[in-house]
Amino acid sequence: MEVSADEDLLGRNFKIYAFDGTVPNPLPDEPSYIFTEKNIGFVETNEKMTNLRKIFTENADLEELDLILIDIEGNEYSVLKEELEFVKKAKQVVIEFHGLELLGDSNFSVTFINILDQLTMTHSPIHVHANNSGGALPLGGAHWPTILEVTFAKNEYCTGEINYGPFPTSMDFPNVNIRPDMDLTPFYGCQKTYASLARTIFGID
Repeated sequence: MEVSADEDLLGRNFKIYAFDGTVPNPLPDEPSYIFTEKNIGFVETNEKMTNLRKIFTENADLEELDLILIDIEGNEYSVLKEELEFVKKAKQVVIEFHGLELLGDSNFSVTFINILDQLTMTHSPIHVHANNSGGALPLGGAHWPTILEVTFAKNEYCTGEINYGPFPTSMDFPNVNIRPDMDLTPFYGCQKTYASLARTIFGID
């Protein structure tokens, strides 16, 4: 389990609540690292599952939340659809979106767009990174990643300036070292290929 980011935050005196039902506590000697060996999903299907409503109910200090990171292997869609009000409490939100090869499916794309519409009422995307452990679909001269990491910040902390990249940035690293990072510049360059391509895929006039 990769915990370098957690260690960096702990070094900056942040308190971390971590949830993962697949591994034991990676930092058992850190008093500010509160680890629960459970996975997060909207439906509690077994004793290894919990949800955001229960987490926020049991931890009152999460009402003042600097960052929430959602990397839950496809469960993000049910959580974001049903419990978005808890996600919106955070000043910053980082979400790893899986299964984007399904964007051509109308049911999936409608769900995905609705989630983004709701989230961007309060938060704006400020960074994107393609997870190169997934694949890519060649469309319109660009590579559409099947796994995409997106960082959002509350609108009150954002300016009106649009960042067209390049992506990845110097701060990004490949998720899998044996593969190169995925270049998203064709999507976010000044020609805005992404916008016209998205309209085609989603059937938007």
